[in-house]
Amino acid sequence: MAAARRSEFPSPKILSSLDEAVGPGAEALFTGARGKRLLTGTAVGILRDGEPLARFYGDGVGPDSIFELASLTKTYTAELLAILVVRGTVHLEDPVAKFLPGGEAAHPGPKPVTLLDLATHRSGEPRVPPWLPVNSLNPYADYTDAALERYLAQRPLQLPPQQEFVYSNLGYSILGYSLGRAAGISYAELLQREILDPLGMRETALALGQDQSNLLRGHMQSGLPTPHWTFAACAPCGALCSTIGDQLRYLAWLLDDPERLSVQPLAAVPGGHVGLGWMLRAGSEICWHNGATFGFSSYLSLDRARRTGVVILSQTAAPQLVTTLGVKLEGLLAGRPIEPLKGEYGRTVAWMLDPLRMLLSPFGPLLAPLAHLLIPLNSRLAMLPVWLRLPATCVAGYGLGRLIELAVGAIAHLLRH
Repeated sequence: MAAARRSEFPSPKILSSLDEAVGPGAEALFTGARGKRLLTGTAVGILRDGEPLARFYGDGVGPDSIFELASLTKTYTAELLAILVVRGTVHLEDPVAKFLPGGEAAHPGPKPVTLLDLATHRSGEPRVPPWLPVNSLNPYADYTDAALERYLAQRPLQLPPQQEFVYSNLGYSILGYSLGRAAGISYAELLQREILDPLGMRETALALGQDQSNLLRGHMQSGLPTPHWTFAACAPCGALCSTIGDQLRYLAWLLDDPERLSVQPLAAVPGGHVGLGWMLRAGSEICWHNGATFGFSSYLSLDRARRTGVVILSQTAAPQLVTTLGVKLEGLLAGRPIEPLKGEYGRTVAWMLDPLRMLLSPFGPLLAPLAHLLIPLNSRLAMLPVWLRLPATCVAGYGLGRLIELAVGAIAHLLRH
C-alpha cells in the first residue's frame, strides 16, 4: 500500500430522505432521535456502489459543516503506520523506544512495547496522560510535546505481565509522535503529506488552536453548548475535524484495497478483533470506529464484503446513540430488519452530570487526581442498561460523597488533636 491517491472524487448526492438510499426505516431513526431531542445537528454519509450520498439534519448543517471527529483520528494514525510499514520505514515489531529521544538504550528490558502494541491498544499505557485535567472542558489543550517527552523519559516502555486490551488515547498519542520521528517530520506534516493532500481532503484539519470558520458549535448530551477541543501532543488520538464529504472520500479510499493491512485481525477483543486501530466485528467483514469529545460524536464503518460505508457526524456528545444508529444503518444496507430506537441513551444522567462538569471545569488541574479515579467507575456505569444507570449513578455518587465526608472528618479530627 503506497501513500493515499484518490483526489478525484465526486461531491456527495444530497438526499431528502435516507430511506431512498438505505431502506425503509432509516429516516425514522434520525427524525425519531431528533424528535426526542437526543441529537442536534447531524450529517449522515453513505457510500454504496461507489456513489457518495449525504443527508443533513438541523439548522445550518450542510456539506460545508465541519465536525470534530474525535477518536476517528486514530484510524488515520493507524493508516499512517500501515503506510510506513509497507514502505519499509518502520516495522510493526519495532520497539517504540527506537524512535524516541535516547533510543532503546534509555528503555532497556526483555519485553519492549512495540508499535503494534500501541496500535492495537495492548501496550499497558493508561487511557489518558496522568494528571490530565479530564474534567476541564478542553482537557488536551495544554498537554505539549515537552510534557509527553517528560512522561516517556520516566516510563520503562515494557509490556505489563498480563497483556490485555486497554483502550488508550495516550498510547495513540505516543504512536503518532513516534511515527513523526521515524519519518523525520512532525505528525501533522506526515498526515498532510501521506493522506490529506493526496486524497484532496481540503476540509479536514487537526484542531491545533487555529480558527476553523465552518466548525459547528458542539453540545453536551444534555444540550448545553460547550467549547471546542484543541490539541498539542495528543493530536494523533483525536484532533481531526472534517466534513461529511471528506469522510466519504476517506471511506472510498479505504475500500479501494480489500487486503488493507490496517483491517487485518491482529488481536482478539470482546465482540471480535482489533486491527491497526480498527475494531473488527465478529461474524462479518465490518470494520468500525467511533469517537466523542464533550460536544461531538462520530461513527465510521466499512463493510468490505458489500463494499458499503457509513459515517455519522453529530454536534451532540452522544456516542452510544450515534454508534447504535450506525450499526442499524449497516443492518439496513445488508437487507436485515432493524428494531426502532428504544430508551434515552444516557440523556437523564447527562442532565445531572453536565451542569456539574461545567461548574467544576475551572478547577480542572486541582481536581485531576479525583477525576482520574472516577474514569474506571464512569466506564463501568456506561456498560449498564439504560434503566440501571440513573440509580447506579446516584448510589455511586452517594458513596463517593460519604467517602469525602469521612476523609474531611478524619482530617478535621487530626487538626483538632
